[in-house]
Amino acid sequence: EQQKIAECLSTLDELIEAESRKLNALKDHKKGLMQQLFPREGETRPRLRFPEFQNAPDWKEKSIGDVGEVVTGSTPSTAKREYYGGDIPFVSPADISELRFVETTKTTLTELGFAQTRPIRAGSTVFVCIGSIGKVAQIRRDSATNQQINSVIPNSDHDDAFVYYALVQNADRVTKLAGVQTLPIVNKSQFSSVPLMVPRPDEQRRIAACLSSLDDLIAAQSEKLKALRTHKRGLMQQLFPSPDAIDL
Repeated sequence: EQQKIAECLSTLDELIEAESRKLNALKDHKKGLMQQLFPREGETRPRLRFPEFQNAPDWKEKSIGDVGEVVTGSTPSTAKREYYGGDIPFVSPADISELRFVETTKTTLTELGFAQTRPIRAGSTVFVCIGSIGKVAQIRRDSATNQQINSVIPNSDHDDAFVYYALVQNADRVTKLAGVQTLPIVNKSQFSSVPLMVPRPDEQRRIAACLSSLDDLIAAQSEKLKALRTHKRGLMQQLFPSPDAIDL
């Protein structure tokens, strides 16, 4: 019986390991592709360019503050219960994962609480600038963030998704601005002045569409892996007696 149980769970472990390798391969492919699709530091053209943009102008250097409004988050008074527990996302660094979108938040706001914040429109990019600097995500819904996060609300000349990918690509550069200190901080002024290389809007959209398709695959693979791990936990609970069920 021990052998049968071990064989069953070993088969599931092998499947989990194989799906995990697929997920890592997709992430590695995305990382490599982004290095090709964005110019290297000091260059104005990427190494890989879509055919329709081969003769397009060089990319232009702009600051983060040039591509959109930079907003530093704030936290409504936690002493006022009426501000919390609604359905409006309140993003903190803990809500940002390796995936592109913030799907849920541990804390939510009511309309009253949201009115006390600096609102961020759907499609904007959130970037952690205090503590876990360099965590980046895009929001699907109108949201607010705490003060550890600077958000970029792209203007009409810049594609929402492209701005997200450009900030992912430059996350290490932002992180280095904090230097070595007990609580790493990149203030709004420093963050806003970080340079980005930016192409024309149509090329921005083309790059974003390509990378978005890859992110969809990564998200689907992550969900598959999560489901397998959940299945394994449930199966182990069924295959082993619970302590309460053992007659001592």
